[in-house]
Amino acid sequence: MAAPDPGDLVRINFHPQAGRIPLPEGLAVRGVVLADQVKSIDRRARQIEPAGRVPAAFLAHVLERLMSLLTGRMPMEDFDA
Repeated sequence: MAAPDPGDLVRINFHPQAGRIPLPEGLAVRGVVLADQVKSIDRRARQIEPAGRVPAAFLAHVLERLMSLLTGRMPMEDFDA
């Protein structure tokens, strides 16, 4: 793994909506999944309860987007959100 030297020009493929994936219609909650905001949360300490389930296909899409963000291989046509 190499890191750029100070002063090097580095191209970053940045799309501000890359991590935002809207939840499907018809769920108990509305909003977006922030796939670019991965955090570790102690759900017991925060007393977090699940609000519902998402379809398996949607979860697969979120995981696919997350892996794209982590690896840097993200085709622009993937931005359907």
